[in-house]
Amino acid sequence: MVSGNAPAVRLPDFDHKRTLGTGRLQSLWRLMAGYHWVYVVAALSTGLSAIASTAMFLVLRQFIDTYLSGETGTQRTPLWQIIAILLAFALGQGIFTFASRTLAASTAEGIIVRLRNYLYDHIQRLTFRYHAKTQTGDLLQRATSDVDTIR
Repeated sequence: MVSGNAPAVRLPDFDHKRTLGTGRLQSLWRLMAGYHWVYVVAALSTGLSAIASTAMFLVLRQFIDTYLSGETGTQRTPLWQIIAILLAFALGQGIFTFASRTLAASTAEGIIVRLRNYLYDHIQRLTFRYHAKTQTGDLLQRATSDVDTIR
């Protein structure tokens, strides 16, 4: 049920039986269909965040070597430029960290939705005999803990 003007989110049809096979990596790759590029951008954002973090330490090293050591023979970069560069790298690190975590979480949630749908479909197709001998609480607890473990 959708409240207000928010559109209903429709997941594309997904064939779980064909996706999940014997090879774990191949199954995971198929399960990530539609999220490959999102995950690649998340990984690249993580790398760019690490580069920005490293660059901040290099700028700090330059500041300490130039200003705090008291060397007079080297050409000094103006202090306002060092501060501006540090702020730019800190801003870049923050943006790329946010992007990587957001995109990775989006990918993980999409995969979890697919796994939950598969699990629900599988549980519905189990025999009545299985449901009669298995307690509902055990089934729910195991299903939710397994999906959370995968996440």
